Amino acid sequence: MQPDKVELHIVGGAVTRSEQKYLARLTKCYSADHIYWHGKCSKEQVEQWLAHCDVLVHPTIGLEVFGLNIAEAIAMGRPVLASRCGGAEMQIEHGHNGWMVPANDAVALHQQLATLIDSPVQVSVMASQLSNVNSIEQHVTDLIGLYDEILSSPQAAGA
Repeated sequence: MQPDKVELHIVGGAVTRSEQKYLARLTKCYSADHIYWHGKCSKEQVEQWLAHCDVLVHPTIGLEVFGLNIAEAIAMGRPVLASRCGGAEMQIEHGHNGWMVPANDAVALHQQLATLIDSPVQVSVMASQLSNVNSIEQHVTDLIGLYDEILSSPQAAGA
C-alpha cells in the first residue's frame, strides 16, 4: 500500500463532550498531509464530498439504525466499505455494492482498505455497476406506479 496515493477526508462532527475531546485529540495527533478534517457539513457539502470520493468508508462501531450516508453513497454510484453492524448490513451486499468488515476490527478494516487502494480497478468496476442503480426520484416514481397498480386491481376495489 502506498499512502501517498490516498487522501482521507473525514466528514462529521462530535456531539457529546467526550466525542469532542476525542475528536480534538485525533485531529492533533493525525494531521498528516493526506488526512483532512472537515467537521460537521451541510447536506449539500456531504453530497459534494460523496461526488468526489472513490469509496465511502463507514467504520461504525455502534448500532446505527439505517445509515443514511450509506444509502446516499450507493445512490450516487459510490461503493461503501462498512462495519458489519446496524443499518450497513441491511444495505450492503459484500462484493456487490460494497465491502463489509467485522465491527471493531481495525486489522480487517486496514486489510480491506489496502486491498482497495492496491486494486483501483476493482473499485471502478463496482462503481460503474452502481451507476446503473435507479435514482431516488426514479425509485419513488416506480413505487407510486406500483401503488397505483395495486389500488386499481380488482382485489383492492372489492376490499
